Amino acid sequence: MGSLDKRLWDLAYAKASGRMVLEVVRGVRYTAALLDNGRVGLAYSFPDMVMAEEESPALLSSLPVDPSEALGLSGSRCPGDRAVALAVANALLPVEGELSGAIPKVEPGIEVLMVGRMEPLENKLVALEAKVLFADHNRPGGLSDGEALDMASRCGLVVLSASSIVNGTWERFVELARDCWVAGPSAPLSWDVYRGTSVSVVLGRSVKSPQALMRIVSRGCGTRFFEPFTDKVLLRGCGEVLCP
Repeated sequence: MGSLDKRLWDLAYAKASGRMVLEVVRGVRYTAALLDNGRVGLAYSFPDMVMAEEESPALLSSLPVDPSEALGLSGSRCPGDRAVALAVANALLPVEGELSGAIPKVEPGIEVLMVGRMEPLENKLVALEAKVLFADHNRPGGLSDGEALDMASRCGLVVLSASSIVNGTWERFVELARDCWVAGPSAPLSWDVYRGTSVSVVLGRSVKSPQALMRIVSRGCGTRFFEPFTDKVLLRGCGEVLCP
């Protein structure tokens, strides 16, 4: 576990006291965790990477549980376990930033590496005249892992899918990037997670209809179905706290 990963989990553990995890839904595309204070956190599920040695099923069969027990899954090598841990962490951590679907301006012609292809965000960057290349195991035509790591240190901006927190690849890209954005519903929205790193912008979502979101996650819905139940959040620097 690297220093950035450790900081994320340490911050979440610090918020766990007095809380309980009431429900966790492991949907086809996302995992959602509901706390006793009504907060919900999300994490990408990596449905093609379910592993027999996952520890989360045994833990989740005994819900409700102390959040610290779920956060303990962060040390697992199984993406399914880490998805549960990250969903709980995102429910525990404060949501900072501004309610906005906008993205910051970028210089025309800037080379952007997108790790995990996010087409709506890619289209916005292309509209700003950015040159976007991508690396995504599930999309043809992208860079290999080695090519992506090489480009991360050379391009002007790395846009990192927050699902990379779940599969454990995020830390290396953040270390290599000159400038980095973290994007997606899995993104922690507390600036303390990113302080002192190359991350300058976080594009995530806050949950405004917890029960409805849990329901659609359980039905296998993904990001494009989240709109009625979440707000887009733009976090730059130390933002205003939106959720205590």
